Amino acid sequence: MKGWFLKMSHKKCERQTVFCKSCGFEIKQNPNETISTHNKRVYCSYSCQIKKVIKKCKMCGCEYKVHNFRKDTSSFCSDKCKGNYYSVHNVGENSSRWFGGKSFEDYDIKFNQKLRNEIRKRDNFTCCICGLVSIKPALDVHHIDYNKKNSSKENLISLCHSCHAKIQNGDEERRKYLENIVKR
Repeated sequence: MKGWFLKMSHKKCERQTVFCKSCGFEIKQNPNETISTHNKRVYCSYSCQIKKVIKKCKMCGCEYKVHNFRKDTSSFCSDKCKGNYYSVHNVGENSSRWFGGKSFEDYDIKFNQKLRNEIRKRDNFTCCICGLVSIKPALDVHHIDYNKKNSSKENLISLCHSCHAKIQNGDEERRKYLENIVKR
C-alpha cells in the first residue's frame, strides 16, 4: 500500500542509496522500490546475481558453489545431504511437526470411514479452505480443535491433502480461518 501511495504522489521522491550484495556497488532507487522486500534490488546486475560463491555443507562439511542469490537459503551440497541431515536432526521434539506426541494418540471410536464419508458429503466433496472439489482421491477429514477424541460433526472439516499438510505444519493463517469456521 505504501509503495502505491508513493507512486501516485505528485511530490518528487528522493532516490535512496542501497549497495549491491555482491560487489558493493552503489545503486540509486526510488523509495517505492525499497519498501517491498519482494522486488527490492540487492544486486547491481545480473552477473552479480548469478556469480557463484563457496559455502560449506551443514551435513558433510564439504565446500560447494552456489549462486549469489541462493547463498542465504542454501545449506547443503546435495539433496542426499539435505535428506540425511533432516532425518537425523528433525525427529521427535526437534521436528516442526511435533505436537507433544499427539500423532500417537488413538482416534475416537466414532471416527470411522462412515463418519468421514458423511463429512465429505456434507462439505460437497470440497476443500473448505481452497475450494478444490475431489472425490478421488478422497479429501482428508480434519479435527479443527486438534483433539482426536472430539469427533463431533461440528469439529470435523474436509480438506484437500495440500491444505491439510499446511495446517499440520503450523500455517497460522489457515488455522485462524478454521477457528472462525468453528465459531460460526
